[in-house]
Amino acid sequence: MKKHNIYTAFLFLLLLFSAYSNTFSATPALDDFHTFVRNPSVHIDDLSPASIREVMDSHFGLPRFIPMLTFALDYHFGGGKLVSFHVTNLLIHALCALAVYSLISQLFQVALSRDSDAPGPGVSRFLALCATGIWALNPVQTNAVTYLVQRMAALQALFFISSVSFYVVGRRRRMAAGTSKGAGWWYAASLLAGTAAFLSKENSAMLPFMLVFTEMWLFRGELVLKAWNGLRRRPGWVQAVLALLVLAVCIEAASVALGMARGYGGRHFTLEERLLTQTRVVLWYVGLFFLPLPSRLSLEHDVVLSRSLLNPPTTLLSLAAIVLALFLIIRFRKKHVLLTFGGLWFFVNLVIESTFVPLELVFEHRLYLPSVGLVVTAVILLYRSVQWIFKNAGHREQVKVVWAACSLLCALLSLMTYARNEAWATPLSIYGDAVAKAPEHPRARANLAMSLVRYGHHDVGIEQAEAAIALMQKGFEKYYVAGTAMLLGYLSEDRYQEGIERGRSLLQEVPQGSDAASLPNFLLALSECHRKQGELREAFDLTIKALETMNHLPARLSKKWLVAWQLKKIVEEAADEGIDLDGDGRPDPGQLTAGAWVGALLFSLNETKEAVEVLQAASAENPDQHEVQRLLQLAVLTEEKNRIQAARWSFTRKYLKNPFSPFNALMAGALWIQREPSLRWFEPLGMRLLEGALALDETAVDALLLKGWYAYERGDVHEAVDAAKRAIERDPQYAKAWLGLGFFASGAGSFETAKAAFEQTLELYPGYPKRAAVEGMIQGLVARMREDAEQTVSFERLPQG
Repeated sequence: MKKHNIYTAFLFLLLLFSAYSNTFSATPALDDFHTFVRNPSVHIDDLSPASIREVMDSHFGLPRFIPMLTFALDYHFGGGKLVSFHVTNLLIHALCALAVYSLISQLFQVALSRDSDAPGPGVSRFLALCATGIWALNPVQTNAVTYLVQRMAALQALFFISSVSFYVVGRRRRMAAGTSKGAGWWYAASLLAGTAAFLSKENSAMLPFMLVFTEMWLFRGELVLKAWNGLRRRPGWVQAVLALLVLAVCIEAASVALGMARGYGGRHFTLEERLLTQTRVVLWYVGLFFLPLPSRLSLEHDVVLSRSLLNPPTTLLSLAAIVLALFLIIRFRKKHVLLTFGGLWFFVNLVIESTFVPLELVFEHRLYLPSVGLVVTAVILLYRSVQWIFKNAGHREQVKVVWAACSLLCALLSLMTYARNEAWATPLSIYGDAVAKAPEHPRARANLAMSLVRYGHHDVGIEQAEAAIALMQKGFEKYYVAGTAMLLGYLSEDRYQEGIERGRSLLQEVPQGSDAASLPNFLLALSECHRKQGELREAFDLTIKALETMNHLPARLSKKWLVAWQLKKIVEEAADEGIDLDGDGRPDPGQLTAGAWVGALLFSLNETKEAVEVLQAASAENPDQHEVQRLLQLAVLTEEKNRIQAARWSFTRKYLKNPFSPFNALMAGALWIQREPSLRWFEPLGMRLLEGALALDETAVDALLLKGWYAYERGDVHEAVDAAKRAIERDPQYAKAWLGLGFFASGAGSFETAKAAFEQTLELYPGYPKRAAVEGMIQGLVARMREDAEQTVSFERLPQG
């Protein structure tokens, strides 16, 4: 590497580090908390296969496995310290910059012989470096670097860009050699990087399309026409197979579209409003990249919805501008390859997040990958503009002008990035900044309210919480977050009665369809207000209600230890006053300690895991209390039952995520066909796969059970019952088989059998996450049997003859 290249690279890294040097203690925000801060799936103690599998089984699943794995590695090697997460994010950003440089250099090299805009051989690497600096140092990228969870977007961009870059290198090698010799390794690298992109974020779905467009733009402009002509010359059976594949893809796309349409039920905008609004958002993204003033950058943004093409009028103008841009991209793709390819890259990589998917309207990190196309176009236009303005100067002088302009711009951008990152210093600063720039955003105000209360600014926090609630609308609210902040403010000010009154009124005024994720926290805060006021029964009831609410939420959102802690405080005070909390007519906790009583209560409510933890603590405090030891042994035994069944329960984990044996591969295929509505017409193939699995292992209860579900869904309930019974014969301790029998027998009208099967399910798996639903089905079956019995009695009493 030449000396000046080393100096340039060092200068770039210095600017990049300087721009982000104030972020290594920046606060986590929003999705950071449920992604890695409070997510036990990434809090691994070792690098064993079991720990890696736990990361893979997080609620993000396989599509975001690589980012989740990096969070787990940061936690493991960095001891959970925040700085390790920020260092990794900055390193990923630097690697992304390297990938951007590689891609743009390759694009310039390919375009030399085809594009009048392409810079000469001696300038292409220099301009690629300028483009990389402008892209990497742009303040708009802070939401993908400083906002830790957006490592997902950065990693997906890294692998996406690398995949395209490796593909272009491979195509260049093949063109230069006239054969594919030497290109294969680059294609393999492209495939590997593409696979990594698919394991980083769902946006990678656009990668195959981008590779096809790259081939069309840079190498074979008539690719589509040639492919069509080639297909017409193929045998009829080949055309039929391809037609079936296209049909399957269309059906799957329709299924996905229906799923997305249902997602709009939880938003404050419709599909039409989102599509119209995104025309303005896309152009706003362009303006933000080219004018990234810190005053325009925010974690949240107020977005006026487009209700029609003329409301607001800028919607029609924005749509016209986008249509014109797309027309120009297609019209001039042969003459101006690089300019149009940059525009194409921008639009293609916004397709998923700026069209049909019911995501939130605006986030700056969505520009991370698309902005690579913008910077390609911008640098070429800058270079050509300098050539035109200084057309009488020599080539060397023109390059110096471009170099000076880019150097000054990069220095300015690094200062602006540093200034923007100052807002990330504390929760107060980042949420305060968001409210200042998006005052109509209820989530921004709710988060600021919570931060203010936690930092001791109670009165201001309460005011912000009230403002957040006043701004809320259906599908666009953080009602319980704001309410919890308000109650915590009242608690901190010892204004317990005010907290109770406001809390009760908030429960009565809940907007329809409110997000219940923070409802348990709200109920616990209201419970604490009652406890502080001496109203222990009310505090107890609210705490139990909080626990019941947690059972209807994803496990990752449940903080049942808070419930146990609150219950213990309540019971300790009840013991002093002789109050009956649970309604059994006796003062609580009776002969037990407060901790033992809470453990017994949790066990009776089937909260076995929490019961074990509480009872263990109670046993350590009172090792001679025999009732505690008895309850603990019983709870431990029950929890072991839960552990055994939970380990066997998930077909997804056992087969779809582990299709690495002949049996598992057959089961994975059959399961996929059974679960995907768009693949139901492949049911005969699914049955063949199941028969193949049973041929490999005729004792496989999962294969029999899945066979039962196939029969049940095509209406053959008696065959389904028979399959479930055979599965139970082979493994009578398998709760999932009993559950299947319950469903199948209920469908067949065998209510007594169904009731017994559901009861056995809960006996084997007391902590089944959907226990309440199963208990509800049991009650429904009992009611049906009672009705049938009454009808039978009535019939027998009719006069005969």
